[in-house]
Amino acid sequence: MRNRKIAVTDTWTINDHIVNDLRLQYSYFSSALVNPCTVCSPDVTIGDLGATTIGPSDNQNQKQNSYEVKDSVSWVLGKHTVKFGGEYTHYIYPQFFLPRSNGDYWCNFAQDLVNDSWPSTSGRTFRGAGSGSFLGTQSLFAGYAQDDLKLTPRLTLNLGLRYEYWTNPLGSEAQALNSISSVPGVVTFGKPKTELGRCIWRRPASQLRPNPVSGMRTGMVTPPGIVAY
Repeated sequence: MRNRKIAVTDTWTINDHIVNDLRLQYSYFSSALVNPCTVCSPDVTIGDLGATTIGPSDNQNQKQNSYEVKDSVSWVLGKHTVKFGGEYTHYIYPQFFLPRSNGDYWCNFAQDLVNDSWPSTSGRTFRGAGSGSFLGTQSLFAGYAQDDLKLTPRLTLNLGLRYEYWTNPLGSEAQALNSISSVPGVVTFGKPKTELGRCIWRRPASQLRPNPVSGMRTGMVTPPGIVAY
């Protein structure tokens, strides 16, 4: 498993009332479980040994490169502190995992395995088929606006709105290859459609400050309050 992250932040004080924050970030994550055998034996599950499974693990790996740009502006207008900004994140995410790629056999008794008999529970005998590869690359577009209204030294009213748009993973388009297996009214295999967007409405919340040290916050956040298709 490997991780690394690089981030650069620029804070620009435009004047006494406006501050701009720009953040650029790159992160990398990878993990892998590699089986060293060239021709692997299947997994065997033995019922009278407490359903214990014996055998090599399946090869699997994933890598994720993330590129992120975020910009926000804070603007103090009397009793109002207005914040707004946006972000764009792009994920490059190839991955591989094919369960039961070597086969999975189920024997009710250990003696069946010793005698090299045919698996006694044929309904639990599987083998994974396919490539096992999936491309989870997708992007996020988001924007928000927030207003903190200080009504009194002890009471602050918060109001905010956030909009997000996620693209579908590129690999999900391969579902259309299974359209021959679609059952009308039950299951449909096809290219997934993306929602036009999602607005998360943040209801007004009050922030009560009895003293500078401790504080109590009340209110409600309902994600999602508004969903647009």
